[in-house]
Amino acid sequence: VPRLSMELLDLSQHPDEELRGQAILHASLLMLKYIRRPELRERLPGIMQVMAQLLHEPNGLECLRIMLTYLASTVDQMTFQELSQVAKSHLQDRNIGSSLMPTIAEQLIQEGMEKGMEKGQIGRIHLCERLLNRPLTPQDELSRLPPAELEQRADELEALVLPE
Repeated sequence: VPRLSMELLDLSQHPDEELRGQAILHASLLMLKYIRRPELRERLPGIMQVMAQLLHEPNGLECLRIMLTYLASTVDQMTFQELSQVAKSHLQDRNIGSSLMPTIAEQLIQEGMEKGMEKGQIGRIHLCERLLNRPLTPQDELSRLPPAELEQRADELEALVLPE
C-alpha cells in the first residue's frame, strides 16, 4: 500500500476553501479510530468539537445525528448517559446535544423493541414447528420476513398446535 506524503496530511497548508466539507471526514475518521479503544472516553470531547463544526455545513445536522446514533449503538466502554452528557456539553450550539440525544435514545429503544419482538415471533414459530415435528425454518430466512408476516406465520402455526 503506498504511503501518503506528510504534505497531503498537513491540512494547515491548504486554504480553507479546499477544506470545505472536511469536518465530516475528520470527525468520522476520529470516531472510527477510537470507537473500540479504551481512550475513547478521553478523546470524545475533541471528537465532539470536530462534530460541532458540522452544524455550519449543509446537511450537517443530519450527519451529526447519524454519527451520534452510530456512537450510541456501538460504544461498549461508555453508557448512553455518559455519551449524552459529553454531547450535550460540546454541542451547545442551538442546544443540539440536548435535543438530539433523547431522539437517538428513542430510536435505539424502538429498534431494540422491534428486534425483541422479531426474536419472540421467531421463537414462537420454532416452538410450534418442534411441537408439530416439522423441520425448523432457518432463522436467517425468518429474519428477512416483514414483522406482520412473521406474526401471521406464528399465529397460523400456533393455531395448528392449539386448535380451538
